[in-house]
Amino acid sequence: KQSAAMMSGKPIVSKRCVKKEDLAKMIPNASKQQSCKTTFVTSSRSKQEIKMDCDESGQKMTGTLVVEALNSDSTKFNMQMTGMQDGKPMGMTINGTSKWLSATCTDSK
Repeated sequence: KQSAAMMSGKPIVSKRCVKKEDLAKMIPNASKQQSCKTTFVTSSRSKQEIKMDCDESGQKMTGTLVVEALNSDSTKFNMQMTGMQDGKPMGMTINGTSKWLSATCTDSK
């Protein structure tokens, strides 16, 4: 359902509980996904730009991820990737925002 919405360009809104142990998984190279090499291009207190080179099963993609703190409660991000899939050129752009909701998780996951 989310893939269909993404392909149509419609926004996807989700609410997730992020715990302390989940944060380590969000940091590049901290996850177990070995197919992507990440390099910090710039990093400050309010903005990070990360270059990504991914190679999974011979399908190569390169791109950048920019995450910017808008204020103490919200961020925005942009990811742009290009590459080849099944011998055909492919491009992907993902834009989004995140917002702090509360210190207490309300979902069961």
